[in-house]
Amino acid sequence: MKRPVLSLFLALATLSGGDFIAQDEYGAKLYENPRGISCAKCHGPGGKGKVLVTLDEGKKRHTITAPNIRNVNRKDLAKSLKNRRSVMPEYHLSEAEIEALYIFLNTQK
Repeated sequence: MKRPVLSLFLALATLSGGDFIAQDEYGAKLYENPRGISCAKCHGPGGKGKVLVTLDEGKKRHTITAPNIRNVNRKDLAKSLKNRRSVMPEYHLSEAEIEALYIFLNTQK
C-alpha cells in the first residue's frame, strides 16, 4: 500500500520541477539550525545583527555584537562560513547550502 503513495508523491514532485523547497526557504531553515548551532542566536532574526553581551570593566563598558549579515556579498559570506574566526563556529556547509543562506539573507527586509 505504501509504494503507490510514494510513487504518486515522487511523480508529483517531478512534475512540479523536482524541488521540494525553494532556495530561500531552505536558507531560512539553515539559518535557524544549520548544524545544531543557530545563526539567529547571534545574528538575530533575519541576520540584522544583535548585541551578544555587554561587560562593565571599571569605568569602561565593552559591547560585543554580531554584525548585520543581510547585505554581505556572496564571497565574504562564504569566507566567513569556511574560515573559523574567534567566536564564529565552523559549520561545514556545502556550496549549495551557502548559496541558499545567501539568497535567504538577501530577501530579508
